[in-house]
Amino acid sequence: MLMVEFNELAVQDLRCRLKMLEASKLITRVDSTPLMGASWMLETFRHRLVFVRLREQHMRPDRSMAMEAFLAQLVSRGVTVIPIVSQRAIIDHFRRHLSRVSPLYLGSSFEQEDLLHILGACVFSRPVARRRVAAASVPRELSLAGF
Repeated sequence: MLMVEFNELAVQDLRCRLKMLEASKLITRVDSTPLMGASWMLETFRHRLVFVRLREQHMRPDRSMAMEAFLAQLVSRGVTVIPIVSQRAIIDHFRRHLSRVSPLYLGSSFEQEDLLHILGACVFSRPVARRRVAAASVPRELSLAGF
């Protein structure tokens, strides 16, 4: 998991509450990385889930291009992005990229429990876990005579 453009205090609070998910190896680092360092973070840790706090300032021409480049990079890696926004206009502004990487959006009044719930869902829906359950619960031969 990577957190981009997050307040350090919120990150520290979340880090303390993620102890239960440490063994999952899903979270390699929780950080308040500025956008300029985000590409390096993606390369280094191979994140699958990225929380991005999108603000009005990201719609300005000088910052919009950097954010669009960052989102385009996420699209090419197949990363899931959960944007946290305060205005619908921000989602509309980045819709071209977000529609390809974002299954949902959180409002800016999100609670840490929302993030923990999303992370927990990711842990329990990992492809490896699904294959094991499916293989164990499905009989090799299905017979209609038994019904």
